[in-house]
Amino acid sequence: MANKLEYRPTPKEYKPQEVFPGVTRPTAKQPGRIERVDYTTSGQPKHAYVYLPHGYDPSKKYDILYLMHGGGDRADKFLGTDDTENEFKGTLDHMIENGDIRPVIVVSPSYYPMDVSLGGPGSAGELVEIFHGEFIDDLVPAVEGRYSTYAASTDRAGIKASRDHRAFGGFSMGACTTWWQFIHGLDYVATFLPLSGDCWALGQRAGADKPKETAEFLAEAVRKSGRTKNDFRIFAATGTKDIAFDALDPQVSEMKKLTDVFDFGETAEEGNLHYILAPDLEHQWGPIWDYCYDIMLAIYPKN
Repeated sequence: MANKLEYRPTPKEYKPQEVFPGVTRPTAKQPGRIERVDYTTSGQPKHAYVYLPHGYDPSKKYDILYLMHGGGDRADKFLGTDDTENEFKGTLDHMIENGDIRPVIVVSPSYYPMDVSLGGPGSAGELVEIFHGEFIDDLVPAVEGRYSTYAASTDRAGIKASRDHRAFGGFSMGACTTWWQFIHGLDYVATFLPLSGDCWALGQRAGADKPKETAEFLAEAVRKSGRTKNDFRIFAATGTKDIAFDALDPQVSEMKKLTDVFDFGETAEEGNLHYILAPDLEHQWGPIWDYCYDIMLAIYPKN
């Protein structure tokens, strides 16, 4: 019988070891590496960080996961950089090294211009709404044209044909970005991870103020796309003490009622809508990395 998809903290042994107060070192014996990819969007330079699993082999094909940071953060937040690494990067190393998941490429971009969180044109709310265009036209070609994924080409036809091997998620404003990607990008992405953030298509925090209308808006996006409930999966997560809880929770509750589009499943093998609710966890990065650990176990089981 399949296990229920629920919150489980990342194993302690997967975390960096403290060697001196405030000084840690990674513990994986077969670490992956992080590379920076530069690209241009609307004539402006940008970059993203890419995690390549240990033993990355360009002759093989890899699934790919894009993860977007929250408001005020930068592209290096999920993974670190090519010079530094963080707790989540170490978790990826351990998961692949121990056979918890198959090797996967992970990308950490930014919606901010020039990857600068302060002083860029436009508010974060406006930037996350339009990021889906940059994602398809600029970021995916830059990354998947360089690394070996299931995209045989990086034009829109090639990206569409490889959608089943591409996932997009994010934390807080990154979750808002994810919902916009869902609305506009179902042809290019099959799996979505909105973490601690609701859909703002009908206004900021519409998941709290207009949960029924927001759920219907998302359902209608699927209907208009021509996709069926077998064509996508959503893995949402938040904590009961998270500031996003009172917006995401009612939105998901209303989505569950729209059974022609959303099929709620308590295990990863059931349905296309999944929801991890973690008791007492707040709007912090530690829980987000845990949610990624739980969800990656579900979407990237080792063959």
